[in-house]
Amino acid sequence: MFEQLFSRASAIARHRSAPMAEEREAFLKHLAQQSYSRSSLRAKAYQLLAIVQQTRLATAGSVDPELIERAAQMRRYIARSDQRARPSGYSRSGFRYTATTWLRYLGTLSASNRTKSEDEARIALFEHFLCDERGLSPHTIRGCRSYASHLLTHLRGHGRTLSMVTVDDLDALMNGFTTSGWKRSSLSPVANGVRSFLRFAERQRWCSPGLSEAVSAPRTYVDERLPKGLDWEAVTRLLSSTDGDSARDIRDYAIILLLAFYGLRCAEVAAIRLEDINWDNATVRIRRPKQRHSQLYPLHAVIGNAIARYLRDARPPSKSRYVFLHLLAPFGNLGHPSIYYAVSNRLKAMGIRGQRCGPHALRHSCAQHLLDSGFSFKHVGDYLGHRSSAATRIYAKVNLRALRKVAQIDMRGIL
Repeated sequence: MFEQLFSRASAIARHRSAPMAEEREAFLKHLAQQSYSRSSLRAKAYQLLAIVQQTRLATAGSVDPELIERAAQMRRYIARSDQRARPSGYSRSGFRYTATTWLRYLGTLSASNRTKSEDEARIALFEHFLCDERGLSPHTIRGCRSYASHLLTHLRGHGRTLSMVTVDDLDALMNGFTTSGWKRSSLSPVANGVRSFLRFAERQRWCSPGLSEAVSAPRTYVDERLPKGLDWEAVTRLLSSTDGDSARDIRDYAIILLLAFYGLRCAEVAAIRLEDINWDNATVRIRRPKQRHSQLYPLHAVIGNAIARYLRDARPPSKSRYVFLHLLAPFGNLGHPSIYYAVSNRLKAMGIRGQRCGPHALRHSCAQHLLDSGFSFKHVGDYLGHRSSAATRIYAKVNLRALRKVAQIDMRGIL
């Protein structure tokens, strides 16, 4: 393997003569089977060389993440030329990742031996409660965990504990978010998450009872925010921006079609699996995480051809059952951030900027386009997977064509 990565005899000898050459070579072959590029494999080879020459991680038996972190902070920089005396943050991150994956491959990576702090233990119990007893989605649990951590960090920064928390502490926490520029719509989930954690803390007798009722969210009004979508001409231009033969263009074209023509959310696109597409019946099954059910859509010929082209020409070789994968090894399934930037970066390149220049804007565009085409609110709500008509009626506020028709009605005979 070293002979395939390096051309100079001195470089090959350097890697061959270092300790654990067979183990390092086997790991590099393992990465090559996952379609890592040659440049990535060369970088991994140098990082493995640093591990065996500058640390005792490979010979220490059982290694925990804290030991890897200390080694990453203390090691010298190994590269083709020793121009840098101290490693950069990027170098440390790569070293840390390579050490972790290699030791896991060798079977010597152990769980962390660090004792959890009291706050961390309480957050972990809160997470289990939200998952096991309340059955909340992972996205909601991450939000509640973050807001609970904000509360505990705020208290710790002021020399206070959860058992000492008062209403004044809660007011100071919320005022801190306000002065930092958080909007009312953003403060509402913060208040809900903090309130949920305090209710759990009251049940566990970590704090005084009744504090959760003192957490109030700022007043928001029903349908106060208009859905901001793109006009259909901008959606067409966005699709035209993917008119290329690169793997990224082919993948993004299929993703944007799903977002714009089915009005899907990021999580719904990311969750599509190969078995969800029925090519014989021309249907695609969409999992609705918010409603906790799936919905069957007819697979439009244009969208089906785009997905088929991606699977045939652009999808990396992988055993993953998810349709959309990363373009670089290791080829994991796309998450929310990757889909967001696939859309937002193209919109910014088109000169479209603002608060809503991500994938969810395409969902609003889809809804408005259907309403402008004459579909009823009931049909649009069913198509988008809304649980109630209230989620769809907000589009009546921006359906200018329908409002103009109402304004033209002669009311003289009625009044």
